[in-house]
Amino acid sequence: MFKPPKFSIAESDSAATDYVLFKARLLEATPCGQRFLASNSTASGPATFGTYPWQAYLRNTTNTYAGSGVLIDSFHVLTAAHKVYRNVPAPSAVTVLMGVWNPANLVNIQSSTVARIEVHESFDASTLRNDIAILTLTQPIVLGIYANINTACLAPMGTSYVGQTCAVSGWGQSSFTVLDAPTNPQRQVFVAITDYNTCRTSFSQANLLANNVDRYLDPAGEICAGGVSMIDACTVGIDKGVC
Repeated sequence: MFKPPKFSIAESDSAATDYVLFKARLLEATPCGQRFLASNSTASGPATFGTYPWQAYLRNTTNTYAGSGVLIDSFHVLTAAHKVYRNVPAPSAVTVLMGVWNPANLVNIQSSTVARIEVHESFDASTLRNDIAILTLTQPIVLGIYANINTACLAPMGTSYVGQTCAVSGWGQSSFTVLDAPTNPQRQVFVAITDYNTCRTSFSQANLLANNVDRYLDPAGEICAGGVSMIDACTVGIDKGVC
């Protein structure tokens, strides 16, 4: 049986911190990407409680809902850089909540402020290229306590999902013109992953990106999904995708 080390009052804080880190890593034996609660909904719309246990709910000092992310281990959340880059000088302004389903009724959740925000060095806020950031949490999210909290698995480099159907989930506004975020409860939509050429052809239309298509689309750093009218992350009320 594992016995935690004992610390005297005279010992430094670093020893206690090392133990906290060790305990968090020990608990990470929980397999990533595993759902512990059955999902009984495969339709676009409200998600079932616990369907996306890796999805993080972000708050900051000015917004009760600032976006979402993905828990990749007990101390780190992957998110969109445009949601957090302004908070880099003061990361503790951002709070991460795990286990959220109904934002109006927070049960079985864990939360932590953010200790550090690392934004991709080539992030461009005007085009949203390299729109990725890592949040380091002040306190670990302890796995194995609640069935609606777990980590997601990171895909191996070079993995292609073209032709597969993936889920996008979250609490974003339900349309471009309705400011109803956070939606209640968490919502989901299922979209097909398309190849870059199909995506580029679609976005080259005059009413979309037209001649600016190559300025905004990034064939190396983005995944393109969708193609079905009114079935996307902007019309169903969601934020993040998972395959």
